[in-house]
Amino acid sequence: MAGKDIKKIKRFCRENRLLFAGACVSLLVIVAYSAFYNQIKLLSSGIRWFEILLQIAIGYIINLMFYITQIYLPSIKKSITIALHMSKQLDKIIKDMEDLFKIMGRTFTNADHRYVINREDFKLFNEFDLSKSVPVLSLATGENLSMREYLTRQFGFINEKILLLLRLHSEECSPELFTTLTNISSAELYELMFWILQNKNDKHKFVMQNCIYTEYYDLLCSLKEIRVSLVTE
Repeated sequence: MAGKDIKKIKRFCRENRLLFAGACVSLLVIVAYSAFYNQIKLLSSGIRWFEILLQIAIGYIINLMFYITQIYLPSIKKSITIALHMSKQLDKIIKDMEDLFKIMGRTFTNADHRYVINREDFKLFNEFDLSKSVPVLSLATGENLSMREYLTRQFGFINEKILLLLRLHSEECSPELFTTLTNISSAELYELMFWILQNKNDKHKFVMQNCIYTEYYDLLCSLKEIRVSLVTE
């Protein structure tokens, strides 16, 4: 048996203490019957009861092993496969969200590629110029995108990936993960973002500050914490 399967069985014992206790009692009955068979045989009525207990113990062990090998281990393997896939998708979403803030940081603070997201810079972001060019090329024209074009595109990409993840794995998402993802992709938040981005006069900077720089970043931090918990489970 592989080492990973042994770890899974240990996990099963921790999660199913009553079943594990039943297995220990059954093994004790089998060992006792084998060790004291000669003494039990002398008891005409005792051996009958011991044989009944022995059959129950053997049946319990067989059924428990069948449950572990045919149901529990495959379900754990499936859960791990799904968790790995979800983790990869979350990594992509987190990277896209981080890139959004890094591009804004590099653009509005004149920092280089080593820029690290800093909440204090959000005040500088609030003085944004959506027509300013960012270091991201348009696949269609080969020219640098404006900040307005980049944010619109990036929000759309992130939203599509979140909706795909929820469509594929909504049942496997924890309540916390599901709530965080739905908050990030909420129709109200996105409608507000796109409305601001399409507004050419840039009169709604305070809304941008509250809904994108603060709320969106806090959701990013929550998503990163959940992503870490997926690895440690």
